[in-house]
Amino acid sequence: MRIIYFVLVSCLLLAKDGFSQSGVKAIHFFVAPTGKDQNPGTIEKPFATLQRARDEVRKSPFKRNVTVFLRGGTYSVKESCVFSATDSGHRTSPITYRNYVNEKVVFHGGIKLNNKAFKKVTDPKILEQLPVETHANVVEINLKKAGITDFGKLSQHGFAIPVRPASLELFFDGKPLDRARWPNTGTVAIGEVKDPGSNFRMGDTTQRGAEFVFEEPRTNRWKQTENIWIAGFFSNSWSDDHLQVKTIDTFNHLMKLVQPHLYSVQSTSTDKDKIRGFYVYNLLEEIDRPGEWFVDEKTGIMYLWPPSHIQNQTIEVSLFSDPFIKLEKTANLKFEGMIFECSRGMAIHIKDSENCIISSSNFHNLGTVAISMGSELQGGKLSSNPDGSPKREDTNHHRNRHILIDRCTIYSVGTGGIILTGGDRGNLIAGNNMVQNCEIHHFSRINNTYSPAVDVYGIGNVVRNNYIHDAPHEALSFLGNNHRIEFNHFQRLCTTAHDMGAVYTGRDPSSRGTIIRGNFFEDIRTSIYGSVCAIYFDDGSGGIEVNQNIFYQSSSPGKYKYGAIFIHGGGGSSFSDNIFIDCEQAFGNTPWGDAKWKEYVTSPLLKKRMFTDVDIKSEPYRKSYPELASAVDSINLQPRINQSTRSLFYGKGTFSTGTSYQHKSIWITQKDPGFVNVSKMDFRLKPNAAVFKQLPNFKTVAFEKIGIQKPNTK
Repeated sequence: MRIIYFVLVSCLLLAKDGFSQSGVKAIHFFVAPTGKDQNPGTIEKPFATLQRARDEVRKSPFKRNVTVFLRGGTYSVKESCVFSATDSGHRTSPITYRNYVNEKVVFHGGIKLNNKAFKKVTDPKILEQLPVETHANVVEINLKKAGITDFGKLSQHGFAIPVRPASLELFFDGKPLDRARWPNTGTVAIGEVKDPGSNFRMGDTTQRGAEFVFEEPRTNRWKQTENIWIAGFFSNSWSDDHLQVKTIDTFNHLMKLVQPHLYSVQSTSTDKDKIRGFYVYNLLEEIDRPGEWFVDEKTGIMYLWPPSHIQNQTIEVSLFSDPFIKLEKTANLKFEGMIFECSRGMAIHIKDSENCIISSSNFHNLGTVAISMGSELQGGKLSSNPDGSPKREDTNHHRNRHILIDRCTIYSVGTGGIILTGGDRGNLIAGNNMVQNCEIHHFSRINNTYSPAVDVYGIGNVVRNNYIHDAPHEALSFLGNNHRIEFNHFQRLCTTAHDMGAVYTGRDPSSRGTIIRGNFFEDIRTSIYGSVCAIYFDDGSGGIEVNQNIFYQSSSPGKYKYGAIFIHGGGGSSFSDNIFIDCEQAFGNTPWGDAKWKEYVTSPLLKKRMFTDVDIKSEPYRKSYPELASAVDSINLQPRINQSTRSLFYGKGTFSTGTSYQHKSIWITQKDPGFVNVSKMDFRLKPNAAVFKQLPNFKTVAFEKIGIQKPNTK
């Protein structure tokens, strides 16, 4: 077997003068952490950087059968590697950048700290600030002596704030640690509000921070006065925020903030949703448990209570903020078998590119997302649309096409996994970009809300056969047209959310034609007082098909009576052949009256989305969505009805609430409708299942086709 292995490897890794099976000359270059850019790029004398290999590939006259092999090791990244049009491969033979055989290739955006440089804290002034019980545990290291002077900048972020690269982060044995906070879990109440601060929602742009009562004796031991931050929910259940503390008046028990909150700050005592409250962080005095840390930016000293003995652990901090790799107006490239880690920003940025593949790669411990197509997420000032929704970059006009993200693993990322956008919405030309067979989990580590595993925009993009799990908020958000969301496994999502769905869209009736089918939703429930669902069409959205999905224990109705499927105000969507198993409720709906609908479709935001971002009166829209013009007609108002047919509801609970559904062919039963094995969660239906008699023509998806599929080795 060993002889066969080496023969195969030798055939695969031909020298520069080798030939492929097609007879076209194969060109190979090699890169290694121990190489030199002055080398010729052979396996014996490799280049040192990806940039140098890229430049050499540019010289290849035909750019067919070109492979750049990266040898195992860690590549410390200090600048982005940019691929432009001149770096494009041939459409039938993409240029490939990949790991050599099975070697571990790591792109690293930080620096490893010297374990021996950590010392016990001896400064009496620091010990006076630290809790007495921590004195024997907290250690310190001088980051400036380690060559680190850029600590990043803590900044406002949350619902209405564009995403920015993270500040400096600390990773211990591959796991991110928390800046010191109080309380360690949960939140504290917002007391009487003396000044709510500027209300951007109501047009107040004076940038005035709020002032409110904070009656906590804990503040008496906080001697730090600068760069204290609070995070939480300060108004509505959907609008989280991070705000800097300006002053704390311990005598009068008042806290004053630097930045305003979008909707202004409101007292916890008036919170009907029971979610309002905050925690305080970035305080030296609050290092009171293992895993917490703090950096004094003036001295450059980091203080840490290690989670375990530091002698043999890897301790590192993130530094790099730009993308590791940028694809800009390039085509026919493939990146395979790489690891991207320890960065304040993202790993890969793709803009106006086509026919590129990112496969079999691992993304973790990043400050923003793993991969973004369009937005570089570089931040901005507090801003919102006229209705208070976040103002995000216009992602409708990025011309990415045929980008494939396949068999990647993404976890421990700060603000979501993948931003997937492309195509031409104005002319309804599909982008055909795809995310498939990826596992994405724990993907909203810094921004806990509105940071989905996959954020889909544009037209005609596909999210298929992925396993997306374990996050406090949404898993997949989409806007645009004619997307396909199919055969995915969604599990343990919206775990601490309210007024949210695992798959979410909202506030754009022109975004139509998307099909959601064959997905398995499992354990989509919140642990707090709240309402969450598996699929949520918010604020007037419609024209979407939801077929052949399986919902298992996937609703928390709460006060808004959410089902596994919930619609807020919209119509024109259809639901067929869906299975609900042990869900507290299947369908929920909050219908809008005619007056509210008229106000909605004539609002400045909707006019922009329907007639500026796209033109629903154009021929492509009139032809593809003939019902759209009448659906948004503000004079001849039409009823907003959603159709459902052939629904199987197994277990106890409520089938449907709200008046905007027309249900046909429903079977509600507490007896097994014919699953292969309910106890083992094998929800395939037997050929003679009773449901086929109760609901003639019931269509089911093969359960084994859901989730990550094994590669075809034939």
